[in-house]
Amino acid sequence: MHLNLQLNAVACHIVALLWIPIASGLALGVGNSHLGNIMFLGSLAIAADWDHSANFTGMAWLVAIVLVAILLIIWMPLMIVLINLNPTADHVRHPDKLVYRSGINAFNWLISCIIWLTMSVTLVEWLDRLIPPPESPVWITWSLGVLILMLAIGQIIMAIRACWGILNGRSNRYFFAFPVLR
Repeated sequence: MHLNLQLNAVACHIVALLWIPIASGLALGVGNSHLGNIMFLGSLAIAADWDHSANFTGMAWLVAIVLVAILLIIWMPLMIVLINLNPTADHVRHPDKLVYRSGINAFNWLISCIIWLTMSVTLVEWLDRLIPPPESPVWITWSLGVLILMLAIGQIIMAIRACWGILNGRSNRYFFAFPVLR
């Protein structure tokens, strides 16, 4: 197998991991800026009007930052696939199978992260409204932070597993990823 194709297939999984440092940088930047503090305080006032706890507001900001980071890089694995199109004898361009599968697997994982975060925020928002703010347990809203941490650690482990598989000539699918593209 060509080393260039293997490196491009590995690059699909590596760029899919970029949401982790981007989200961390955005969270630090927003958290340390005056504009971010003003926006957070404003959202606390709105959340109080809508019967949400302050914990939910903070976690909603964290989830929003993670979603923005994922949306910034979601197209990158597919672009690597498009860059690696190979012309065939009939002048139709086909992607290499390993690069194609790697790009699709990374893209499907990122879409799955968006779906899980959206469903989790909806569930936690409903639970946070169900229990009034003074009595609402903190673990309900902090479960969103745990979910984000689990998604990041899980993606790191699965990307390492996928890269190891690429070195052996096969493309491993990410566990728990919805097959959006095939």
